[in-house]
Amino acid sequence: RRLATLSLHAARDRMEALSVVRTSTAPTIQVGDRVLLSSQHVATTRPIKKLDDKFIGPYTVTEQTGSHNFRLAIPGKNIHNVFHVDRLRPYVDPSTFPGRTPLARPPPVIASSNEYEVSRILDCRRKKGKAVKYFVEWKGYGSEDRQW
Repeated sequence: RRLATLSLHAARDRMEALSVVRTSTAPTIQVGDRVLLSSQHVATTRPIKKLDDKFIGPYTVTEQTGSHNFRLAIPGKNIHNVFHVDRLRPYVDPSTFPGRTPLARPPPVIASSNEYEVSRILDCRRKKGKAVKYFVEWKGYGSEDRQW
């Protein structure tokens, strides 16, 4: 019985030491920084989660509400604006790497005259057991030519 009690106390002490190491690291984010927000628990309009962006933003940190929580300036979104530091990632502005050039991709080849280029996707919907339908705006055409 004494051995079991000693073992339990030793295990508790080890777990406490590990939790202090994990939770006591100070966040590197400050008020005024720009950060990216994890989209893991943010609802989006995309029908398939795996095609979503992993992080959204950048957003500006307006306030530190706790030791590890930050308030973000999220314009036009209907979501709670206080997040734990684990959900945030510092934003690195692409202009900080002036020598980096984006990959040059060739334009898509349109073989037939019956194909049109999509300007933007406005909405999507999926009926049970059916394929996903997209409401698109065609490049070079007006709003009256939008279609599903």
